[in-house]
Amino acid sequence: MTTPPGNTGPTEEGGRSALEEFANDLEMSFNDVDRSLTNPETSAVFLRTLDIWERTLQGSHANGIIDAGQLAELTAVLQGMREAPRLV
Repeated sequence: MTTPPGNTGPTEEGGRSALEEFANDLEMSFNDVDRSLTNPETSAVFLRTLDIWERTLQGSHANGIIDAGQLAELTAVLQGMREAPRLV
């Protein structure tokens, strides 16, 4: 379900990877509010927000709200999202 962190190579068809496409989608979302992940301040806030979400997920696991597999899946998604500023 998730794209492994670091899987940023082109697809077999020579197009962009799923992670690159995801990064582009995130960038377009920021562009909608006149922001860009290429801006160091915006990127820093974005990455800090992902850190907070990761701690929230860890707390959810510790409290039995999500299991270890769900934590691993969701953490992998966050890891992919952390690549976005580098890929836009």
